[in-house]
Amino acid sequence: MRKGIIYTLVFATIFCLSGCQKFGIYTQTDIDEKNDQIAALEQQLQSAKENTDELESRLSDLQSASEDLQTNVDRLQYENWRDVVPDIESSSQEVELAQEEASSATDELSSTLN
Repeated sequence: MRKGIIYTLVFATIFCLSGCQKFGIYTQTDIDEKNDQIAALEQQLQSAKENTDELESRLSDLQSASEDLQTNVDRLQYENWRDVVPDIESSSQEVELAQEEASSATDELSSTLN
């Protein structure tokens, strides 16, 4: 009888200790792991914010280059095409470069979020 009570107490103790986390009791190791996860997520969030700022800047550059190109194309209506075409070619190259930079910034942001 005495052995049965001891076994029951040992079993109940082991059962309670194994289920502590279900009741909100965490070890220091559990807390440290969660803190490490939080720190990693905060770093990922900071990187995402920086990459978002970079993307917004690149999109602004692309918008500006597109507007410059359109302005140069509009000049064809009242200026000699020989004077305007070199500016259109230059503006077109600026749009292409801005688009590539925006695409690169988009890729960086995407890789940060994955």
